[in-house]
Amino acid sequence: MNGEIGSGNLITLRIIWAAMLLGQLVYLGVALAIGSPENRNDDLQRLLLYVLIAMAVSSIAVGFILRGILYQRNRQPDGAVAAGAYSTGNILFYAMCEGVGLFGITCTLLNGGFSAHTAVALGAMVVLLLNFPTGRPLRRDDAIRPIHRHE
Repeated sequence: MNGEIGSGNLITLRIIWAAMLLGQLVYLGVALAIGSPENRNDDLQRLLLYVLIAMAVSSIAVGFILRGILYQRNRQPDGAVAAGAYSTGNILFYAMCEGVGLFGITCTLLNGGFSAHTAVALGAMVVLLLNFPTGRPLRRDDAIRPIHRHE
């Protein structure tokens, strides 16, 4: 296959993507259904929100950067990304988004219901949703061509 991802591998990556997203949605449903604000600690919730926001900004940014580095280091001469780097980069990025989502949902559970924590978790899920694995960087005809400077 010479570095190309097969349709089965792309389907597997899509299943991983969907499982990561659906797992968070199910967990969010459980958190909203059983969360109780009776034992809520407002100081703790405020601290957890700050930690969650910092985690969201840093984790998602680092995920984008690492995926980009993997893509760039594994570009083939025609500009397409090697299949292994495509899969690894995406799974790494998805895990960074999922970590933010799961922590936000856990904070929602501790908060006893919908809160700013939930909004941050949903934001991370939207980022994950928008990064559906299309396989486009693997196709030579759609790949971004590397810039060659003539001196």
